[in-house]
Amino acid sequence: MPRKFAASLILLAGLFTSQTQAQEIGWINSIEGESDSIRLLRQGHSDPVKPFTTLRAGDQLQIGDSRSAVVIGTPDGKSRRIGAAQSPFTISAPGNAPSMQGNVFKWVSGLFPLGAKKETTLALSSMSTRGANTAPLAVPYLTRRFLIEARTRQLYLSWSGGTPPFRLRLVSQTDGKEIIALAGIGERHVLAPRRELAEGNYLFEISDAADNVFEDLLRAVPAANLPVFPEPAGLAGLDPNTARIIEAGWLGTTENGRWVIEAIQRLHELAPNPAALTVLRRLEQGVTVD
Repeated sequence: MPRKFAASLILLAGLFTSQTQAQEIGWINSIEGESDSIRLLRQGHSDPVKPFTTLRAGDQLQIGDSRSAVVIGTPDGKSRRIGAAQSPFTISAPGNAPSMQGNVFKWVSGLFPLGAKKETTLALSSMSTRGANTAPLAVPYLTRRFLIEARTRQLYLSWSGGTPPFRLRLVSQTDGKEIIALAGIGERHVLAPRRELAEGNYLFEISDAADNVFEDLLRAVPAANLPVFPEPAGLAGLDPNTARIIEAGWLGTTENGRWVIEAIQRLHELAPNPAALTVLRRLEQGVTVD
């Protein structure tokens, strides 16, 4: 997973942790040489730096070793290498620096470009859809045989198209038992009652009033099978909810989107956190990270 993605999510989520926090306009993308020789000066304090450290206007980077350097990243995808020759280097906001509220969705759009939706649309052609397709049922974020953690839980699902009311079924392929059976759903989303999802395969089915049917396979696996976030040090010092948003956003894009349904569950649990909802809606659209 690109470091730009994880760092940008940290920056995005941080915008919502404190409305009074100074504007964060970049981050430490990578460190070259001895990190001990690099210090961040902020409001009279001197602190070490590490990957994902966010940068604010007015911060100063001091690099005391000619063999050391830092690479600064920004939400627009640009980067700049700063070495000892440029030390001390003061971070300054560009004239068009993004505002806290106005440009947060622009940043997310850059992380999850809508153009990437084409790949997911192609994947949908291999899924099973039956019935008249005047308003076809679709679950844009799914890829075949998607994965979810096996445990007792509520299941949040959303879809597009179709004619309400809708029906939702989740059937164990081990014994044919209906784990979830809901009817009369008026909206294109639902939070199903808490059920035990034991390890194994399940048939997931949504149908509508016009007898259109969308179905796919779900596999519940042990928690030990979940991918591990590759840069745990980057989450150090963040509040727990911010760290959860970052990990869930990363999970939804790893392994070609096979864990997106698990990521969506985790983000939905954090609602109505604005940053969580922003990432959740992007994942629901079926877009991916460039």
